[in-house]
Amino acid sequence: MSDPTASASVASASAPAAAMAAATDFTKVGNGVYERVNDESWLGYPGLFGGYVNALALQACALEVDDPARDPRTLTVHFLRRFPIGHMRVETHIERSGVSVTVVTARMYCEGTLCGFATVTFARERESLDFTDLQMPQAASFDPTLPLSGDLPFPFRRNLRMWDVFDGVPPGQTLNHSGGWALPAQAEPIDERFLVAVADGFTPVAYRKLSAPTTPMMAGTMEFTAYFRANPRCVSVGEPVLAVLTTAASLHGYVEEDCNIWSQQGELLLQSRQLRFIQKAKTSMPELMS
Repeated sequence: MSDPTASASVASASAPAAAMAAATDFTKVGNGVYERVNDESWLGYPGLFGGYVNALALQACALEVDDPARDPRTLTVHFLRRFPIGHMRVETHIERSGVSVTVVTARMYCEGTLCGFATVTFARERESLDFTDLQMPQAASFDPTLPLSGDLPFPFRRNLRMWDVFDGVPPGQTLNHSGGWALPAQAEPIDERFLVAVADGFTPVAYRKLSAPTTPMMAGTMEFTAYFRANPRCVSVGEPVLAVLTTAASLHGYVEEDCNIWSQQGELLLQSRQLRFIQKAKTSMPELMS
């Protein structure tokens, strides 16, 4: 898709990696209203990295709920337009809070323009009969000495350490795969904000399938939904998670992508699905980044 050496300059840039906790801090300025200023640290193309927007929406809603006994269970973000850097205002509203479940909505403004809105459901843990039919796929063992993923040379990659594992079609399977191991760039606990960022951070399967030097592709998230399956506090600081991306079809200019994220021990942490528009880029990736 692009020159792999381009990301090396990003990774070695003088700007330090941003910790997720600090990068999603908000100041409460009114009833249900939160503000912050976003800089270039989490840029994708052509605006803020969508996974970072997911994390910001989740954090603003969590601050409004302010109940550590209610973990996030699902997050949906609709992207209306790109999110530029600068002032962000998030207006949250608790639609309903019952004995076990709280549902929050958020409208996200950048420089006064509505750029997206989100819905987050928080809920207490319930007694249940558990099962997981989905199994963690076989993957190469985590090796931090291997080169980092190098085909998306965006600034946000300074903050997410990613190692590609899946590329192409695994033997005996029909769905194309992408993804790999991931860690925060700084030694900090993995939480739901990190997971929704990683779910959008690896090279999309459609890029690997459709892009070529003569026909580079670009895509943009229109809607993203995540389901939080296990508490990421089960992952120790310094332990990676495995993200596995699959895509079934790209039709009429739109492509879906599923992502499952696993702990190193094989516990399912997150499932997500997003819808992207996809089209031929008007220029090459190096030119886009220049």
